[in-house]
Amino acid sequence: MLVLVMVAVIAFAAVPSLRHKITNAFSNLVTKAQPLPLAGAPITTGYSRCGTTLIGPDNSTLYWYTGPRPDGPESVTIQVAPTFSGSLTQIVFTQLVANSSTTLVGVTPYPRVLTLSSRPSGKTTNIVLQNMKVQGIPVSVHNPTTLTLRLVASTSGAALSSCAELGIVFEGKKG
Repeated sequence: MLVLVMVAVIAFAAVPSLRHKITNAFSNLVTKAQPLPLAGAPITTGYSRCGTTLIGPDNSTLYWYTGPRPDGPESVTIQVAPTFSGSLTQIVFTQLVANSSTTLVGVTPYPRVLTLSSRPSGKTTNIVLQNMKVQGIPVSVHNPTTLTLRLVASTSGAALSSCAELGIVFEGKKG
C-alpha cells in the first residue's frame, strides 16, 4: 500500500499534465457553481399582459411570465447583488406550469430563442432553448452587474390569450 501511495505522489509531482488534471478536478469540486444573488426588482420592458417578473424569496430565482407579443420583443433586466464578485457560468431555465386557459404543448408560448446581454462587459449571447422542462446553458460573463434577457421567439402556434412561466437561475463561481 505504501508503495502505491509513493508511486502516486511521484507521478503527481513528475507528470505536469496529470497534476493539471487532478488540480482542476479538485478545484471544480471545491468551487462548485452557486446561484448568483439578485438585487432589486426586475424591470420588464414592452407591453404584455403576461410580462411580469418576480424574484423568488431566496433572491436567486427569477420567475418570468412571457407571452406572444404583437408589439415586438419583451425583455427583463435584473441587477446582480453588489456583493457578488466572480463569473456567471451557467443559466438554468425551467419551463413551469403555464398561466393559461389551455396548457397544451405547442399552444403555450414557451420561449425558444433569447439573447443575454450583460453589463459592464456589453457581451451578448444567443440562447436557444430545446423542448424540455429543464435546461442548463453554459455562458461566460466575468463580474456581471446587470443582466438583460430579451425574448426573440416563442414556440409557434401559441394562443394570444396564453402566458408561459419560466424559472431562471443564474449560476456562477466567486472569485
